[in-house]
Amino acid sequence: MSVTAKDFLDLAKSMIQSKPSEIEKRCAVSRAYYAAYHLAQEKFPPSAADQNSEADKAGVHQRYITNLKQFPDKSTERFIGLKLDKLRGRRVIADYRLDEVLTIDFLPAQMSHANTVFDKLTNPAGATNAVTSATSSAQAPQPQPQSAAPRKEETQPSTSTRPRPKIQLINSKKIAAIHQPIQKNKSEDDSADK
Repeated sequence: MSVTAKDFLDLAKSMIQSKPSEIEKRCAVSRAYYAAYHLAQEKFPPSAADQNSEADKAGVHQRYITNLKQFPDKSTERFIGLKLDKLRGRRVIADYRLDEVLTIDFLPAQMSHANTVFDKLTNPAGATNAVTSATSSAQAPQPQPQSAAPRKEETQPSTSTRPRPKIQLINSKKIAAIHQPIQKNKSEDDSADK
């Protein structure tokens, strides 16, 4: 293989080394998602249903993530599915919502989730479990065995004691409107031309 998932993550990190521009931040967010997505597919290859479902209107990525999220609560697959879902959501914002300004915590949160996926999948024995990482515990977490089949019913992610970070976006049009000088009325312009 000429390019690896780690190459995507390394590129994302290199793009944000020193005062990244808006486009570098957006590209890093996107590359971080694809790094985690490709590594997940290496560890948990998608089924034929993930790739070829014409009845389902969701894209290939969303179907794959949804299938991972259907595994039991403490499984590595579900943990990775939940992380990929967050990463994908930020990637969509970075790639498609160009009128929104990324907040200061947007990029660090994306990089943190991507690094967590890499830690969990490349060092499963040393990585923390999805449930135990949400709470501070003095006891070392035990690695969870990987499940053989996903759950049949859809479940909601378990809640944790740690508050979930909220992504706050600022509409750049609103910012521009606040900072622009007051423009003259059209009738004032017409009278000034005479």
